[in-house]
This record gives sequence, C-alpha cells and structure tokens, in this order.
Amino acid sequence: MSSNLIKGFFFTTLFALLTGCTPKVGSSAANNAPNALPQDAAVLVVNLNRPLPDSCRLIGKLRAGGTGTNCHYDAVIADARIQARKMGGNILKITNYWEQGVGDPCYEIKANVFYSANADQLVAADQAGRDFLHRAKFGDHPDYAILYAYRPTGPGALIGFNLHLGASVICRMTNYSSHEIRIYKEGSTTLWAKTESKAAIPFEVKFGEEYYVRCNLQMGVFVGEPNL
Repeated sequence: MSSNLIKGFFFTTLFALLTGCTPKVGSSAANNAPNALPQDAAVLVVNLNRPLPDSCRLIGKLRAGGTGTNCHYDAVIADARIQARKMGGNILKITNYWEQGVGDPCYEIKANVFYSANADQLVAADQAGRDFLHRAKFGDHPDYAILYAYRPTGPGALIGFNLHLGASVICRMTNYSSHEIRIYKEGSTTLWAKTESKAAIPFEVKFGEEYYVRCNLQMGVFVGEPNL
C-alpha cells in the first residue's frame, strides 16, 4: 500500500475529527456540567499534538495518575475516561502529561473535559483511522510484533549497553538512540540489559501489537545500572 494512500486516508479521517469541538468562549464548568454518562459511553481522547474538534461544551478539568500500583499510561487514560464520564463529558483533551522519574512507571496527566453530541461518530472515525493504519503496517494476518526501544538523554552518556530479548541481543542502547525491532515469535520472553547489575522485564509477545520500552542508566556503584 503506497505511503500517499495511507497519508491521504489519515488526513481525511483527521479532518473528520476536527470538524466537531472548539470550546465556547466564557463557558463555565459549573453551568455546563450535564448529568454523568453511562459507564460504557464512548470517550474520545485527543492527545497533545491534535487540535480539538468543533462545537463542544467545556465541562471542567481533571488530573489522573501519579500514584498507586497500576499507573502505566494506558491505566491512567482508562481512569481519566471514568472521571470524564462521571463529570458528564465524552471528549478528553490532554493538556499535559509527565512521567514521575527514572525507575517509576507512573504517569500523570492533566486534561480538559468536553461534551459533544457527536462523540460516538468521532470515536468511530478515530478507530477506523487506527484500524486502517494497523492494516497498512501489519496486513490482515499479522505474523510479527514491533518493539520500539529508545533511550533519551540522561546519566551515563558515555556508557552504552545491549538490550536482549531472551537469549538474543537485539540492539545497543546509547543516549539519544532509538530502534524499531520486528519480533517473529509469539509467547512469553524477557527484555533485559546488564552492566554491573541486571534489569529485566517479563514480556508477552502477541503478533499485530506494538510495544515501547524506554531505557535509561541510573546510578550504580561503579559504572551505572540499566533501567527499563
């Protein structure tokens, strides 16, 4: 499938999403707040780099994540959706997000909550775009998964380390490095790296999925320790 066709579909879908939620100037969260929505109501998440659709009412603001045992990004977004429904909103516009720090898996987000009568159509269009791009990347019958490994700047700039998947070295991580690795075997395995100590993550590979691992180096006794 050509890249032009993929881009064309993507921007057509994006245009459809953008013709539905600019907040009304001077709207009040208290005055605009409707009743809570059903637990299964669709909630569209609009990320930092995407503008809002049109014709939405601002309901209020929320903050999610930062503490607890299940505070990975997906879990925090799920919690924010629950909060939005309780507020009577179905559009979640993320305004800021951050990680707590090296070695801490928790994310925290801030978001504005809006209501749109067209949320179901917006969510359906968003999912159609995601499905199209997934088929363009993996085909109709995926036979591999994709792992994205990256290491931003941080301590130990002169120290690199190998990233392993099971018994195989799949890439070398240095500051500012990023890698895209296709994995052709499903099932349980382990991502790991080692300098003076070893860091490891149990990893369940499923074809057609995309995974991201952030690599850092944290203080150690001699040369620093990998953190995944």
